[in-house]
Amino acid sequence: MRWAPLAAAVLGLTGCPSWDGPQRFHRPSCALAPEGCQSVTVGVSEEAFNLGAELPASAWAVTDAGYFGAPAVAVVLDTDFEIDAHEVTVARFRTFWDAGMPAPADGASIAYPGGASLAWQAGWAPRPPLLGAEDVLTPEDRQADCNWSPNPQGAESRPINCVDWVTALAFCVWDGSRLPTETEWEWLARDLPVTQAPSPRWWPWGDAAPEPGSPPPASTCRLLQFSRCADAVTLSVGRFAPTGGVYDLAGNVAEWAADDFDTYGSNACWPGGTPVPVDPLCRHPDGPSDTPRVVRGGSGLSRHAVDVATTARAFAIPSRRTPGIGFRCARSRL
Repeated sequence: MRWAPLAAAVLGLTGCPSWDGPQRFHRPSCALAPEGCQSVTVGVSEEAFNLGAELPASAWAVTDAGYFGAPAVAVVLDTDFEIDAHEVTVARFRTFWDAGMPAPADGASIAYPGGASLAWQAGWAPRPPLLGAEDVLTPEDRQADCNWSPNPQGAESRPINCVDWVTALAFCVWDGSRLPTETEWEWLARDLPVTQAPSPRWWPWGDAAPEPGSPPPASTCRLLQFSRCADAVTLSVGRFAPTGGVYDLAGNVAEWAADDFDTYGSNACWPGGTPVPVDPLCRHPDGPSDTPRVVRGGSGLSRHAVDVATTARAFAIPSRRTPGIGFRCARSRL
């Protein structure tokens, strides 16, 4: 048994449970910033399940941004994977910054399950995250609610945000990992059997909708970081109850996925019907460089319950740096 990339060496993981508890791996960011660096092994069913779902006729099924999680399409996950228990923190990202933000070589192949791969393109280069408004730089380099600063301040345990897709991917590869696919992400958040919630489920904790508001009620702010609970976009990772050992699958920051964005049911990536895609990774290699990438999970800026639902999909151009988007990394079991 081995893990891909090879930098993610196995430390005693055996069997194929739904999850086997937090694990620690010898990855560069974990060696230098171990807090918040746990990982969870996620077993898959190897049977078809639905990606996406039609929204019910419910008061919570309202959004300003549109809903792209329907029609449902059948997919199969055939490969167990390991995923960060927490969104990548500022402290972990700082280890990448201190290493010079290295990028893969042009043309390097980043392996994904099912024989898929993502090639690192010439011209892709990691960029520093935007800085918080208190940092004195030119206006185009800063934005309120960004957590990054050149020197450690008070946000080291918060998720790194204001980071683009290319930089997120470069971090994950440097850290012996990759970005998760959106199929992996939704299986974990919606379909993975867990003891505390049904499967499938509308939110990581179950089917009870979070109540919005400005600010939301305390009952909502005990579930997730949403609609500026505590008058903030982000809070320290791991404050809320996990799903299968994984935290902040709804709210805090939305998370970059590896996939190009495409609608369900009408294209090569998500055709619907048969044959059912196995370990899918949606890529449009001949598309423009600014083809939008998938974003999952919603953020502390989300205002509607549906925006943080397990089937909700958003997208952004890969150069986008915004307080509402961060990431976590995954690794494949081959």
